[in-house]
Amino acid sequence: MKKLSRLTAGQRAWGLVLALSLAAFTLACRLVPTVERGSVGQTEWAAQLLGESRLAIGAAFYEQADTVFHKGVGHFEPQAFEHGFARLSQAIAPSGHTHLHEDSIAEILPWLNFTVRADPQNVMAYAVAAFWLAGTLDRPDLAWQVLEQARRANPRDYRVYLELGRLALKQEELSRGARLLQAGLKLWPGQQDPEDRQVQLDRAENMMYLGLLHERAGEFARAQDMYRSILESFPERHSLRNRLAFLEAHGRSPSAPFHLWHSMLGQHAGVCPAAHQSAAPVDARPPEQR
Repeated sequence: MKKLSRLTAGQRAWGLVLALSLAAFTLACRLVPTVERGSVGQTEWAAQLLGESRLAIGAAFYEQADTVFHKGVGHFEPQAFEHGFARLSQAIAPSGHTHLHEDSIAEILPWLNFTVRADPQNVMAYAVAAFWLAGTLDRPDLAWQVLEQARRANPRDYRVYLELGRLALKQEELSRGARLLQAGLKLWPGQQDPEDRQVQLDRAENMMYLGLLHERAGEFARAQDMYRSILESFPERHSLRNRLAFLEAHGRSPSAPFHLWHSMLGQHAGVCPAAHQSAAPVDARPPEQR
């Protein structure tokens, strides 16, 4: 009892908040199977049951997925004041930029599942799960299921259609991919901030895929329109400017569009955030995206 009395009022309050959040999430997990997975009704139900706390819970699970992927190395957040235990924790905690081996990638999927069940609007969690399922785990069928669940929960979010379009291109379903990407472009920016850099990058990526698909179909004028629009937002992309100039001058592709979009599909903004990169990361993107 003496030890408990030493806890500050703030510590007791935070402990109570944590206990209530865990209790609410446990109840949610027990009840979720009674609701059709991925339905809009589930989204509304989760919001009513957990309120705004579901966003914090979902974010915590998503961060845990990232920590597992980085083999225990979590986000470093500098604090204004550090006590001795915090410094000791930093000293003994794992450090360095490492990733799970390919045969262990499945370990992050439960955390991503917890994320979207707590917060069905966390589109990035769906996207990251689909990326690994379609790639390393070689289960594109499950990737489609995940993204269709994302679409049911977020029918007007352009990011879902961008991910579906990416998956279609990976599966060589080019017509389907083009339709999905066009739908995503029409929905952009939706509820996202059009001035946000990642939102602008998403639009540029979507248009780059469409431009390359137009090139492959011999629709060079439409490809040029896509590239000009990208360059209005990202004038520093000199390789893309050179590609556009070649198309304008010669009326044909300077290199196979197929190779470019496959190179792009191997990258994903949500898999390893820029904040985790080394001080001088190697830029693995195709030149047209830099």
